[in-house]
Order: sequence, then C-alpha cells, then structure tokens
Amino acid sequence: MPYPVFYLDSSAITKRYCFEAGTEFIDFLFAFGLKNPGHLFTAAHAIVEVCSAIYMKSRMKIIDPEEAYSPVEVYIEESVFALELIGTDIDLYNHALNYLRNHTLRAGDAIHISAAQKLYTQYETEMYFVSADNRQSDAAHAEGFAILNPSEDKAVAVLDSLLF
Repeated sequence: MPYPVFYLDSSAITKRYCFEAGTEFIDFLFAFGLKNPGHLFTAAHAIVEVCSAIYMKSRMKIIDPEEAYSPVEVYIEESVFALELIGTDIDLYNHALNYLRNHTLRAGDAIHISAAQKLYTQYETEMYFVSADNRQSDAAHAEGFAILNPSEDKAVAVLDSLLF
C-alpha cells in the first residue's frame, strides 16, 4: 500500500520547533518525511509564517528569546529535506479568494487550503490536511479534505495506523 500524502499548514509545522500539544505527532510525521521524501507538503509562504510564529512566541516569552534563532535555523534547514513546497500562482490566489468568500479565514489560511487543493489535483491520492487551527480545519473539511489535528490525543495513534 502506498503511503498517503500530508499537507501541513503553519500551525502544525510550528509545533516541531516550539514544544506544545501536538509536538510528538509532528516529530513522528517529520521522521517519516525525512525517510520518505515526497510525502510532506506545505505552501511556500509557510516559511515566513513559521518563522514569524517562532519569533512571536519568543517576544511573548513562550519560548526563550535567547533560543529563538536556533529553531528558525533548524526549520529552514530541515524544510529542504522534509517538506516539498507548493509555489503560488494567480490560479492558487483566485481559489484562495473563493475560500475567503465562503469561509471565515485569514488570508494565509485560505492560501494553505488552496495549495492543498492544488496538491490534491496534481496527485489524486490519499491525502490528509494537517492543522492545529480549528477554523481552518473546519473550512478544509467543508472543502472535502480529511483532517488530522496534531493537538488531538488520538492523532499519533491515527498516524501510526496510516503509516504502519
């Protein structure tokens, strides 16, 4: 059985670099992605969103400000090997605008759903939208995506059943 494809939004990826509920799930998923390239995807703008989230958590003292630079460096380096980036284009933005019309979303979240749709159209394989953002997950689910929330207690067991 071929492995499924996973689309990760920024809220999910950030858990890899800021220890919180869902970190274990994302660590497990990244370990899989590093061993099995071509199965973890995100939109190119996630690079900026994840770095922003790390620096924001640093300024809010959620993580040690002295250590904020290290997770950013690790994320940028790791992304090259674990994540496939989906570039943006006018069609992707037009689809994102439609998602904004139909759902209560932030612009970046609409771009994530649009990028996931582009990915699904390209691969037409079993795919999971991975997000810790409930509003975005609800919109993605309404658009037909299977959702995995890394913060849910059952997430690691579900991932384990999908991969082994």
